[in-house]
Amino acid sequence: MADIKHWNLSETGMAFDPQTGESFHLNPAAKAIIERLRRGLPDEQIAAEIAKQFRIDPDRALADVLVFKVEIDIIRSAA
Repeated sequence: MADIKHWNLSETGMAFDPQTGESFHLNPAAKAIIERLRRGLPDEQIAAEIAKQFRIDPDRALADVLVFKVEIDIIRSAA
């Protein structure tokens, strides 16, 4: 997965990668996932917290976390 620990995150959901100069607008769920990934939480724990926070099925939350991690890598590799 892309190194997101150095990304700057705003309260409004803007993410800035100072290494590439790219910025992204994150929806609330994406921001919550990024924050937890940066803390080094395992995917299953992130999914459980996301499921509770956004009131979604835990299996769906885990799928969303895994897809999001792939999308970050795709964005990062295209930079």
